[in-house]
Formats: sequence, C-alpha cells, structure tokens
Amino acid sequence: MQLENCENQPGQIAHHLHPPLNETAAAEYLGVAVQTLRNWRHQRRGPAYVKLSPGPRGRIAYLFEDLSAYRQDCRVIPAER
Repeated sequence: MQLENCENQPGQIAHHLHPPLNETAAAEYLGVAVQTLRNWRHQRRGPAYVKLSPGPRGRIAYLFEDLSAYRQDCRVIPAER
C-alpha cells in the first residue's frame, strides 16, 4: 500500500485507517437496524453513503468519517437550568 500518494488528497489516509463499512457494520455503529438505514436512504435522510455499484440493488458502503459526523450532528446537549 502506497501512502505517499495520499499527501495531496485530504482524507485519503483516513480511508486506509478506517475502510468503508457495510450496512450491517454501519447499523451496529449507529445503534440502529439495517432496515432503518435502508429506510433513511430511501427517504434521503441519515448519514452520507457511497453507492459502489449501479441499480436499485447496488452495493452500499459507509465511510467511518461520515458515520461519526452524523452521530455528532445528532448529539443533543440539554440546556442548563
């Protein structure tokens, strides 16, 4: 694996550290059902994803950075009273 080519492409090294996750691993990371991820994609909601093959049954993958950002966006900090 050559990492020296990644210097000019921000975020590329992160992909070597965290390879794309399949639906099952992504759902587990987020604490939701696989069907929930599928529903979110259909509704154009939820975390960003990568479609690896064409068609309605194309292979889907999630980047760890996108899942982590989505979790952070869902974070609720209660107001102090």
